[in-house]
Amino acid sequence: MKEGVNSLHRLLFGQLEKLADEEISGVDLEREIRRTDAMVAVGTSLLKGYDIMLKVAVMRSNIGGGNIELPPQLGGPVIDAQIGGGDDGN
Repeated sequence: MKEGVNSLHRLLFGQLEKLADEEISGVDLEREIRRTDAMVAVGTSLLKGYDIMLKVAVMRSNIGGGNIELPPQLGGPVIDAQIGGGDDGN
């Protein structure tokens, strides 16, 4: 599986579709619920890491006065426009 927030999103929504299946019950449903709990725990940890990556990218931008370079896990190497509109009026 390709690493990144989009992959995590697809994986979690795929699991949500399994839970929504009205045909599943009993032991199979219990297994999917345990799998979902594990996926949510891992996903939460990953999102915390992605949050830190984003904060580091913003800090680098603020220190360097340039654009924000996103890490690949957040959709990079896309370079977003400078926050704050760029020109300071001088």
